[in-house]
Amino acid sequence: MSRIRVYLVNDNRLLRESVKRLFDLTSDIGWVGAAATAAIALEDLPRVSPDILLLQCSLSEGGRPSALQQVKARFPRLKVLMLGMSEDEDEFITAIRCGARGYVLRDSSTDDILEAVRALYRNEAVIPKSLTLALVEFAAGVRTYPTRSAYETAAGLTVREHQLVPLIAARFTNKQIADRLGISEQTVKNHLRNILRKLKVKHRFEIAGQLAKQILIPIPRPALTNPHRDRTTARIPSSSRI
Repeated sequence: MSRIRVYLVNDNRLLRESVKRLFDLTSDIGWVGAAATAAIALEDLPRVSPDILLLQCSLSEGGRPSALQQVKARFPRLKVLMLGMSEDEDEFITAIRCGARGYVLRDSSTDDILEAVRALYRNEAVIPKSLTLALVEFAAGVRTYPTRSAYETAAGLTVREHQLVPLIAARFTNKQIADRLGISEQTVKNHLRNILRKLKVKHRFEIAGQLAKQILIPIPRPALTNPHRDRTTARIPSSSRI
């Protein structure tokens, strides 16, 4: 049986070497090369003809095509596995829309990576369980993922993270935010940790003020004025959901 031919694009030399050693220990996966940038990979891929491309990169390139978009434009039939990604629903949906066949989270084990490569080779998709609902709702039209505006990308926050800001400012609890956005409380906590880290603040009620300072425009408030009466029944209309 021929080995699965794998190529990696990542700007971290140590990670490239570690992944190579991982595949060298297997009998069914073969390492055919690596590049630090998509530009180098695009020149190299026709020569090595991989079955699977492992790609770890940002999906937001400030208006320019991302590395994933560049690769899929040149090699539309190449199976791409996004490696070491965040558990962000917007990033995940963006990757799927741009042509990724698999999405592996940054805390995945080496066994997870190996199984993901094998699954893609078998023409299967690789989707983290925690992000399956987001994909189903996107396919059903329940959620939309618009192109990010300058406001939405301010301070490095994702669309979903910006959506939490006015609810946090209005002192919604994690459960109320989860109910309103149709996500789990754990997902809310994950987003909250990311927001605190990106804005370099320690407490949730510092978020709105810090963001307003960075982008110099007011943070919109939610329409609901009394969040304590909106425990479980209120929902954002599907046309506004992300």
